[in-house]
Amino acid sequence: MSLLLRQQKGLAIYNGGVNAGCSQQHKHMQFTPTTDFKHILIDSLINQQKSYLTPLHIKQLPFQHLIVQLTGQESVEKIVNMYHAMLNKLKLYGKNSQDVSHNTLLSNQ
Repeated sequence: MSLLLRQQKGLAIYNGGVNAGCSQQHKHMQFTPTTDFKHILIDSLINQQKSYLTPLHIKQLPFQHLIVQLTGQESVEKIVNMYHAMLNKLKLYGKNSQDVSHNTLLSNQ
């Protein structure tokens, strides 16, 4: 997905688990190509943040979340490590390292 996002503008969505709205019983991501990010409602809130590579919480969002802005130069390994660190910070790994339902969105605005 990282390679695709470097080549084409769009939004990648991972619905991880039944309670996260998954449509398939196996893990997968979906990609929606777009050239117009005005319709991605969260972008105006994200653009108010000035920090890169630091997980942020936006108080206007009424749900548990973290957001990270990337520079576009991160390796896949760095992105995966940040993803797992955010899951841990949000306590989305339960006992016995069983993951719980969550959503992940990636865009290349």
